[in-house]
Amino acid sequence: MYRMVFSIMAYCLVLPPAKAQVTTATILADLKAVNDSITATDCRKGVGPLVSNRAMNLFLANKIGYYLSGYDDLSFYKNNTTFNSGDGMFTLNHNLFQAKGGDRAVRSFLVVGARANVANAFAATFSNRSFSNELGATLKQTWLAKVKTSFAACHSDGSPATNAKMAMDARRAAILHSLEVAANERTIAFEKSIGAIQPSDVPGQALQDVRKKLREAFYADMQYEYGYQFALLQAEALDKYKVYKLISTNWTSISTYIPMMSRKFVVAGSLAGELAAKYAYPWAFTVRHTRFWESSQWGRCYLSLEGSLLLNSQGQSNTLQRLTRAEYISMGGTDPNINRIKGNEVLIGKFGHFLTPRTELQWVYFPPESHIGFSVAAEKHFGTYKVLNAVVGIPITLIDKKGIPAADFSFAYHFFDIGNKVSPQDQLDSRNFVSMAIGIPFSKIIF
Repeated sequence: MYRMVFSIMAYCLVLPPAKAQVTTATILADLKAVNDSITATDCRKGVGPLVSNRAMNLFLANKIGYYLSGYDDLSFYKNNTTFNSGDGMFTLNHNLFQAKGGDRAVRSFLVVGARANVANAFAATFSNRSFSNELGATLKQTWLAKVKTSFAACHSDGSPATNAKMAMDARRAAILHSLEVAANERTIAFEKSIGAIQPSDVPGQALQDVRKKLREAFYADMQYEYGYQFALLQAEALDKYKVYKLISTNWTSISTYIPMMSRKFVVAGSLAGELAAKYAYPWAFTVRHTRFWESSQWGRCYLSLEGSLLLNSQGQSNTLQRLTRAEYISMGGTDPNINRIKGNEVLIGKFGHFLTPRTELQWVYFPPESHIGFSVAAEKHFGTYKVLNAVVGIPITLIDKKGIPAADFSFAYHFFDIGNKVSPQDQLDSRNFVSMAIGIPFSKIIF
């Protein structure tokens, strides 16, 4: 007897709990619980949530999406692609985030991607230049801090009724009840439709099982759709009425670029030396911290500090003398194999590999209601390759008919080697150049 009781208890302990049945009532009850938790926040402090966590995810997806120019920039979309004419690199990135259900803020995710030097390949196809193989994988882990929202505080007695939070509470309640009406009408129509199904309509199937499966699919779809609509309508209201003073957050990313193919250079120690193929593996490891502010009065601002470690070489760092095939011959190059090498570029000097620590500070600003911003960055390399660079840019965001960022363009002017360390013989204007970066997010938003 005791053995049987013990067996039953053990079975109950390992038996997975039955999933609660999802109905229109449970869906609406979950949404109401989220709404009640926000409404209960004390408005007298002037700090606290104005929308649900999932609504804030959607809000940030659009606001942060105003700047996407590189694979290490933050995007809340499942996929995005970038291209930078400055280094010729094309990237394709995929976010592995999976929602766990409920009203949760996005706090961390992993992004995997691929990078390739498509500009160099294109140029090599139509010229006699050397082709630079650059293809690699990227990994980026991002952690996001809690979002802080400030607004005009109400008086100690909770007045006036036009307080920012109270106004948002009213709008959120209206959204909730409009969804409730729509959900109930939709449920009545659905139950009527499946109630009309006759055994002759589904031969070979039990009518009860058919209706059960249709209900499960219907309510699963409704749970996702109404959860998304509740979050989306809140985010749109927050953006439209701007009842907040300031929304701020920050995030930290650790990323790495792992080359899958080596980069080839044709090098000779001197004009009298023998030409030989040398290979570089431009591995990189980066840590980046970004702070973000969205002000209803002053616009949005990004401030990023980045530190990285690069596996560098004299070929990548442009510290060797670069000659065309004709220049090599005219200057007295002696290797008779010059006519056999592919491409039209020869490097003269000592080739080697070394690690380069690097730091970068970047500031990006968009005025209120503007899709055109301003950016400035300073980049410093240390160690064997001591170079100071600066970049001034104009980021431009194209939005779709719903007002959501659809593509980002960044036009930048680069001041390379400000201290004139790499090629002292070059004039300042010959070291500066213009580039354009493109970032396009696509597919669904993680929320």
